[in-house]
Amino acid sequence: MKTLPDPAPTPGLHRALNKKRLLTAGAVVCLVVWLAFATALVLGIDGTLRLVMLTVALLLTEGLVWLSAAVLGITAFQMRRKILHKLMRGGRPDVR
Repeated sequence: MKTLPDPAPTPGLHRALNKKRLLTAGAVVCLVVWLAFATALVLGIDGTLRLVMLTVALLLTEGLVWLSAAVLGITAFQMRRKILHKLMRGGRPDVR
């Protein structure tokens, strides 16, 4: 019995899955760090340690934003900026 050859892998699909996994992993790490910070707040951990945890959480969140911009393409963020600008000025072209 003859078997059919495996279809050729789609390179674009593989890249898209890797990007999605990268963003998902970054979001999970960010969420875990923020949950650790919230736990430190609830438990009443020392102020210095909380400050360090907060700094790490903020830097990771900033990194996730830039990673998203790199993976999704900067055009997605430019479109978001255009939409927000249009909403803030009420759609009027004369208002800056």
